[in-house]
Amino acid sequence: MRILEVTRSGSSPIDWSDNVEVTRVDGLVAASHALEEGRFQVVALHSDAVDPGLMSQVSALPIVVTEQELTTLHAIEYFKLGVKDYATHADCESACLATGIEEDPDTIDLSGLSAEGTWLLHADLIEREKLATVGQLATGLAHAINNPSAYVVANLNELGACLNEVRALLLAALTDAEHHADEERLEDLEGLKKAAMYPAGLDEMDDMVEECLDGMRRITGIVNSLQGFRDDSENPRPTDVPRAIETALKLAENELRGRASLNTDLSECPRVLAVPGRLSQVFFDLVSNAIQSFDTEGEKLVRVRCWVEGDEVRVSIGDNGRGIPDALLARIWDPFFTIQEGHGSLGLGLSICRDIIHRYGGEVEIVSELGKGTEVLVRLPIPAEFIPAVEAEGDSDPLEQARILVIDDEPAILRTVRRILREAADVQTASSGKEALKILLGENHLDLVLCDLDLGEISGADLHHRLCEEKPEMARKIWFISGGPAHPRLQDFAGRHRDRVIDKPFEPDELRERIRKALS
Repeated sequence: MRILEVTRSGSSPIDWSDNVEVTRVDGLVAASHALEEGRFQVVALHSDAVDPGLMSQVSALPIVVTEQELTTLHAIEYFKLGVKDYATHADCESACLATGIEEDPDTIDLSGLSAEGTWLLHADLIEREKLATVGQLATGLAHAINNPSAYVVANLNELGACLNEVRALLLAALTDAEHHADEERLEDLEGLKKAAMYPAGLDEMDDMVEECLDGMRRITGIVNSLQGFRDDSENPRPTDVPRAIETALKLAENELRGRASLNTDLSECPRVLAVPGRLSQVFFDLVSNAIQSFDTEGEKLVRVRCWVEGDEVRVSIGDNGRGIPDALLARIWDPFFTIQEGHGSLGLGLSICRDIIHRYGGEVEIVSELGKGTEVLVRLPIPAEFIPAVEAEGDSDPLEQARILVIDDEPAILRTVRRILREAADVQTASSGKEALKILLGENHLDLVLCDLDLGEISGADLHHRLCEEKPEMARKIWFISGGPAHPRLQDFAGRHRDRVIDKPFEPDELRERIRKALS
């Protein structure tokens, strides 16, 4: 490697090994001449020799700034100026070897890249590296949290359904008892009802279940937000639009409080292909814009609607704020254009929102009238496979005749899924890939296999590959459940089979719906 060492007269030189070829010069002028005459791969710049910002303008080569002792403040300053690394004299050679460009520097086109552009490029690389690190942490956390969350959420939903059944049964029993009881027995019944706080006690149990579910959904929302840092986070997947809206409204709660009333009408809709976090980002930005549109006295109202029209899911976010003048409405999508002066807006929100919706095949429209308010309409296409089929009258439930194998290494999840699928004709379970493989490769009459992706020694992906080779007809029956696979190989597999992956935690109704569609 050929290194240009730029020093200041009298400064301590670096002790280089025989593995590198070093040319040592003093100051910026000598460095410029050396760069014109020689062919180097990296510049080792003493911090007291030349300003790194000036050196980066003179040379397109990577720059490693070096000094005897490192400081955080200096590191931040140098990286902002565009240097590639910052090292002590003792570590400078290692930093240069790691940073040097092996290709001919003349082939690197940095023409037109300003000092600001160089800094932005370097900042982007730093951010990507940080996000990759956070993504690795988030993936491990997601897998650890989503597995127990799956059976907690599912069991709470089932507990709520059981409470409703108990309430109906108890009401029928009490009505019958009161009808046939004598006066003394009626008094006893009234005493028992007061002691049991009936029916207030049952109502309170319903509230407790719902509060626990709300808490678990919040935890799941935090985990899903963390998973947004994963490399595969931009892969569109089946997304519940009303739920994405609810997430956005939760984020906007503090902004809404005391500033405007909220009116929502969220109908159940088929899912669309999108990234849930990105979709929530769009709705949050649009709701924030609506909140910021109020600058007069009187009723302040934000309206959010979601419905199905034809083969589209439509979302309307409107307000009765100041409105947008016709002359400005034509420029509303321009980057860096904003009418929200004084709100710290950069004018990028709407252009980013439209870009995100366009990625998912959708459209965004704005209608506004000065002094009366604004409405933003988001239209998202419904994929054909998500459009509910019209069931003929008298059609039987495919779940009732189904024979299903559930594979998971969490015993609580196996019990929970069995409970959710109790309507099925037969539900078998396996707690490991080895146990499942014996069942799958043997004689069986399974209609569906529900398999956890991350099983340890033999993963869900491994089972799928094995079946593709030996029993391809069975491989087509496998659907996967996942709490966020930790291994990159499984993350890639999940991305390629996204339409057959059910994320943990899941609602019981959602799981039954997905299985019915898989069976039919």
